[in-house]
Amino acid sequence: MWALDWGAEASKPFATINLQTFSLATKFRVSSSVNVDMTTSLAGRFLPFLIDFSPFTEVPAPRMVKVAELRRLQGGGSTPLADDAEEGSVSVTAPIGFSFQKAEFGACIDSVLEIKGRPVWNYEDVFTSAQVNCLVSGPTDNILTMVLLAKKYLKMGTVYRIRAKLKNPLEPMDVMPWSLDSYKKYLADGRKIRMDSMSLPGIRILPKSTKFIVENDSREYMGMARVRQVNVTVQFKDPIFNGDSIRILAPTRFNLTSPDSGGGSNISSCYDFQWVGSYRPLLNSPLPRCECELTDAGVPQCSLVIAISESADMTSPVLVAESRLDFLMSLINPSERSDVIDDWWTVEHLNGSNIAVAGNYIGSCLDLLSVYFYFIAVGYAVICGCLFVF
Repeated sequence: MWALDWGAEASKPFATINLQTFSLATKFRVSSSVNVDMTTSLAGRFLPFLIDFSPFTEVPAPRMVKVAELRRLQGGGSTPLADDAEEGSVSVTAPIGFSFQKAEFGACIDSVLEIKGRPVWNYEDVFTSAQVNCLVSGPTDNILTMVLLAKKYLKMGTVYRIRAKLKNPLEPMDVMPWSLDSYKKYLADGRKIRMDSMSLPGIRILPKSTKFIVENDSREYMGMARVRQVNVTVQFKDPIFNGDSIRILAPTRFNLTSPDSGGGSNISSCYDFQWVGSYRPLLNSPLPRCECELTDAGVPQCSLVIAISESADMTSPVLVAESRLDFLMSLINPSERSDVIDDWWTVEHLNGSNIAVAGNYIGSCLDLLSVYFYFIAVGYAVICGCLFVF
């Protein structure tokens, strides 16, 4: 409501205008925030991407039934195009440098439009290729557009999810905004009108580290089983100083914490952590700490943090450029597979201000590593464990 006050006088409150924007449920996620380069495998360049959104304005489909009695054909058949038929679409625009994966003629690869949270067996809440056409365009293939084709339309207030694959820029990039827009086009004369629109906060693309390896040396692939020996290698291009830290995020549902750490706190020692061999690269720094927190989806995700604190000297590097850290640890395999966008090991180098300055990623249970998969069906669940090598 709006109102006008002037001295001792005031107007009656009056209604505001309706802003055509997507709801606060709108958010997007990417699997990695590091740049790609020639060392990145071809399969690993395009990573899972998703965006959740809820339209404020209904997004029409050209054959949607507005008045069932007038549009339904006698004896069945498809709904004909009306004289005022409208073709609705939703576009995701990433900053120039990002690229959505596409096939010939700009068709998307592995794209899905569905109602968020649908059970996997519910096919009514997913749009088929006969109901939506996904196209990639833009200077660097940075625009993804879902065009509605048939009767099924996007309802206001319903939360939908778009899944696709995205390639990060070749060079590091500062934060730049993304945009999400919905349109309708009158098929009779080709007029196109933008409806809802929203600017989304972007992500900063980090320089890629030299090396990041997570190996399941125990070859233990059973769900909920203890993997007794996981070999981790981290190597960054830049020197590391006192006050910096190295953070490793495991895929969701993997447990890195020690069962002997005691209860009452989510911060614990890391499960059987030890440096490889007799060489200890950090003599005075505390042992790494592991903690697990719930993601926005309510799924636990564990991290390992190595805080660098060798001395009070904040100007001289503790580890010179290209220094390599090798350590062993244990973990507990998850009981079920994570969502593909959460199924990654990531590492970040954080400076003294706790700002990430470099990173890397490794797929866990994704198709690009399917050669390493062992799947075991247990009831309705699928349990997987992987050899984590990139």
